[in-house]
Amino acid sequence: MRRKLVSFIGMDGTGKTTSAKVVKRYLENKGLRCKYIWFPYKPHLIFSYMAVGVAWLLLGRKRPIDKYIPKNRALLSVWLLSMLFDYSLYIFCRILPNLLKGILVCDRYVYDVVVRLKFFGALDKKLVKLLLAITPRPDLIFLLDAPPKVALKRKKEETLAYYVLQRKLYTEILNSINLDCIVIDTNKNRYETNKEIRQHVDLLVDERSEV
Repeated sequence: MRRKLVSFIGMDGTGKTTSAKVVKRYLENKGLRCKYIWFPYKPHLIFSYMAVGVAWLLLGRKRPIDKYIPKNRALLSVWLLSMLFDYSLYIFCRILPNLLKGILVCDRYVYDVVVRLKFFGALDKKLVKLLLAITPRPDLIFLLDAPPKVALKRKKEETLAYYVLQRKLYTEILNSINLDCIVIDTNKNRYETNKEIRQHVDLLVDERSEV
């Protein structure tokens, strides 16, 4: 049976984690082997932490670091290289092994990383090209979407302007890399949202059973 990769992407407050876990349970109830993974939308391994630590000291301990690193070309280069190394390790040690075992459901994916880099003014075309080249392309990509005011109501850590910009960047970035994704409006009630997602997942499962 062929391996399958399903990813949920989109701005904060659109229900990615909830939807991804619902799909995992749904597939397991069908008797399929399925693994859920939260894909880190910001680097969290040792090399990136080291780069961020150095930047934190050199920049006078300013936070958040993401906003200040792009202002220094040398620090930005080191940070992007460490990020590429971290994600390479994560993909080859975490994503690929689990993908080989069956169906892998990812809460966030590399596309969220690209949007985050763009948001902080640290987007590098060469880095993006390399990241996309080493990252397995999902069989199903769900872009979860909701009005900025709805996202803010669900997740109040940021401002309305933050969500407005995030939503705009997802549209711009995904169009620029010609990403074919299924847009799910999560402003609807949960039952309708889950039903729409399951319909697409069922098609994937049916295709899988024919192989």
